[in-house]
Amino acid sequence: MIPMPGNIMEVFVAAVAKAFFDELFVMIENMSVGRILCAKLLEFRNSCRACRFARCLEAGLNPLLFHSDRGTNIVKSIQPVKQEFRESYSPDLPEDCKQCDTVAINDKAYDMDSEYDHWLELATNASKKLMGSNNLALGTMRIIPQFDSNSVQSVAKYYVLLERLCDKYYDSDVQHLTSEKHSFSLDLPAQNAFDTPRAISARTRIDWKQQFHTKEDFMKRMWCRNVAYYADWCSHLPELSELDECDRITLITDRTVPLIDLILAYKAVQFNVEGLPLSGGSYFPFDMEKQKLIDSSVRPYLYRLVNYLHDEFVIPAKEIGLTEVEYVLMKNIIFFSTHSSISPSGKATITRARNFYRNVLCKTIQSEFPHYTFDEIAQRLAIIMDLIPKIEQARVIEDEDFSVMTIFNIGELKGTLSHDVHIKKEYRNGCRACRYARCLAVGLDPLMVHSDRGALKTKNTTKTETADIENTKLTTLPEVSTYQSNNIVSRSYYRQFNLDSEYEHWFNLATNAGKRLGESNSLSLGKLRIIPEFDKNSIASVAKFYVLVDRLCDAYFDCDAHTFLSSDKEYKHSLDVPVECAFNKPRAISARTRVDWQGKFFITSEMMKRMWCRTIILITDRTVACVDYMIAHKAIQYSIKGIPLTGGSYFPADPDEQKLTDPAIRPYLAQLFDWLYNEFVIPATKLGLTEVEYVLLKNVVFFSASDNLSPQGRETVHRARRFYRNVLCKAIQDQFPEFTMDKVLERIAAVMDLLPKIEQARALGDANFSIMTLFNIGELQGSLSYDVHIKKGSELFALK
Repeated sequence: MIPMPGNIMEVFVAAVAKAFFDELFVMIENMSVGRILCAKLLEFRNSCRACRFARCLEAGLNPLLFHSDRGTNIVKSIQPVKQEFRESYSPDLPEDCKQCDTVAINDKAYDMDSEYDHWLELATNASKKLMGSNNLALGTMRIIPQFDSNSVQSVAKYYVLLERLCDKYYDSDVQHLTSEKHSFSLDLPAQNAFDTPRAISARTRIDWKQQFHTKEDFMKRMWCRNVAYYADWCSHLPELSELDECDRITLITDRTVPLIDLILAYKAVQFNVEGLPLSGGSYFPFDMEKQKLIDSSVRPYLYRLVNYLHDEFVIPAKEIGLTEVEYVLMKNIIFFSTHSSISPSGKATITRARNFYRNVLCKTIQSEFPHYTFDEIAQRLAIIMDLIPKIEQARVIEDEDFSVMTIFNIGELKGTLSHDVHIKKEYRNGCRACRYARCLAVGLDPLMVHSDRGALKTKNTTKTETADIENTKLTTLPEVSTYQSNNIVSRSYYRQFNLDSEYEHWFNLATNAGKRLGESNSLSLGKLRIIPEFDKNSIASVAKFYVLVDRLCDAYFDCDAHTFLSSDKEYKHSLDVPVECAFNKPRAISARTRVDWQGKFFITSEMMKRMWCRTIILITDRTVACVDYMIAHKAIQYSIKGIPLTGGSYFPADPDEQKLTDPAIRPYLAQLFDWLYNEFVIPATKLGLTEVEYVLLKNVVFFSASDNLSPQGRETVHRARRFYRNVLCKAIQDQFPEFTMDKVLERIAAVMDLLPKIEQARALGDANFSIMTLFNIGELQGSLSYDVHIKKGSELFALK
């Protein structure tokens, strides 16, 4: 019987179906080989991570290059997190400082505990199968999915997960401070070390909790483990892939010290350690009596750093209840800081990244504290941004002390990597002191041997940056005028002050007083009380007072001689003045000639001593940082294409013009003034930094506690800094009433972000001017210049 067409079709379909299912069962059976414990048998493309790793290893492929696309389009909700601090810690707080509760509960923070456990489990399982490949940086494993740059929550979550991963991840069960089986080394070049962190130190349990005091035998092991921890963290930063190899290694090497200082200081807060945790259960106590129990061979090189971080970071961070999210974002802001030997394209990438994370921090604070008023949010942002320059100052202290330990092999810290991190500040060109020593050792004139920094850089970028300055409409100021910047300043704010007419009034009084006082005028100008004291309860009164003071210092003179052209008899100046006498009687340093910021001719070595003396009397104790800040702002105020240095002299920003300057001083001024121009003048010009913001920020720069202040003096300095920081926040709001909350917060963050640039400039200034002082370059050798640039760190060797 001939079958019907319908029956033929049914038979055909049944045969095809049978063949399909036969093939499917064969495929499933093949997939199941060696995967008996895998729960994802049917997910061929998105199998579990352990299975993909095993399959890649069997096939001879690099498993680090193969990842799942599971969850790439899923947006997960964010849950609250609780940040706890030990209640027993109760520092004495000034009356004007708002103290947070001992437990800071953030309504819209990021609870990632369950998700973190998931990623850590995957990482641990993978590490057991990857011992050889695990010599690479932790970031190459791609354990944590990349963040969405358009989502503030996604960015914050990524870096909190990263922080927790670096804290918990380990692939070695030994104790890195005591075990003989622990592998570690300092004899690595920076590039190899940061690309393969496990070559620096095996990944043991980091263990930040306090168990015992540190000692000399632990120093090398502790240093290696902390740097490896830092290198693993760096490997997760996506922006580093945009830098070329040289810029990447330069940035990572340069930021090693400040980032580790921040990490150690925050871990003291996070784990309530009664000292600075140094990993492996060791710590250096904050208590002065307990510090005497520390190994005497390392105590002199740790106590300054520990005490400074305790007073300037740990206590303020506990007072405000610094959250984990704020900390990880602040960590990124500190990391992305440019360096003099980084290429122009690299600097652009770094600046863009720093601005990005700064804006994310602004948004995060608003979302974490929705119950805060706008003033409280602005003050919190300013406090957090104000912690960043403290880390830069801590970096200077650590470099000073650890460089001695490295050179003399104290704690076995002598090695290639420690030398690169603490001493060899120019990754490609070596620090200036090293070049000096090397030249003298081989009988060369060190003044004629300079770094090749910038030799390969194109000149087009500099011209572009200069063009940006020219295109920004800044008015060149006469001595009595209203400051304008980019036409964005609210004119009503200046009308509150009526500065021009009032300034003329007080200046006339000052001039008449100067003619009458004669010998009395050797005292500081403030002793004349020319400008009435401000009202602390009025933001406008405070701002007006300091604007008038700044203008008075610029315009006041009581000597008709020219700073550079007049004879020594006509223009009296001296460097051989004790510090106490110098700052109580500034005229003993220099007569008050016309300061003249106009920038008419290049500075020369013959002018250096006179310029230094005339500039120094404009500022008192915080000399270097305040002078750097002042001359950088004058470049903006008077539209100078370089850095003005009083008396009509200046140092040009253009590299071609720099070649025309005096070669005896060029090497020592170029590094500092290039930094100031690129890192302060250009950003501040684009920002449109106002005169009010400048004078208030100047006070914040000035009131910075040094490590040798008395407790009472430190408290006074802290109180003053908080006051002027809060005034600055209020002044920014008042100046720009048309700004939204987001724009005001971004501006506060941008203005406060200039502070660490000044601290870094201070370190560069001291490094270069100390050499000029020691070798009497520009006739700068003298007791006062020695006290200002060199002696301030000598307390290290006076430890009892």
